[in-house]
Amino acid sequence: MSILDVVKKRKSVRKFTDQDVSDEDLNAVLEAARLAPSGTNKQPWHFIIIKNKETQKKIASLLPWGTFIKKAPIAIAILVQKKSMWAILDGCIAVTHIMLEAAARGLGTCWCACWPNLDKNPALEKQIHDILGIPEDLQPKMKLITITPLGHPDPKGIKETTRKPIEKIVHHEQF
Repeated sequence: MSILDVVKKRKSVRKFTDQDVSDEDLNAVLEAARLAPSGTNKQPWHFIIIKNKETQKKIASLLPWGTFIKKAPIAIAILVQKKSMWAILDGCIAVTHIMLEAAARGLGTCWCACWPNLDKNPALEKQIHDILGIPEDLQPKMKLITITPLGHPDPKGIKETTRKPIEKIVHHEQF
């Protein structure tokens, strides 16, 4: 499958079947994230795998934009340690790698917009850091980029989306 085929296959999934995600699939998704490029090779990311339903529910109850994370077999919290001015961008690239490898394996994900929403509410970010067990001394250095669900998509929950035509967004030489 070409990269373009995988990109076309990827959808934002908010409903999942009860089927478990295999360790092989989870490990491949994490390996894809680990191999993401990063500014000056800082690799600032950390991935927290959340399978415990109570933990998923606690976090989902705090995020009005991310209630769907409790509906998946796994949620992955993607955080970056603020080692450079590129850390957030590096984390976003790692998330994209997660989403594309998941799509290539027939799994679904969805971006839960933790960053920059949590920048407006540091107390909420602290609550989530506490739930995730991030040590107090590391919390000021860590930024939660997203928590993505990971699971087998329920076909009834996939919405088709449209994209702007390429001629509306690509400009040659000048705008």
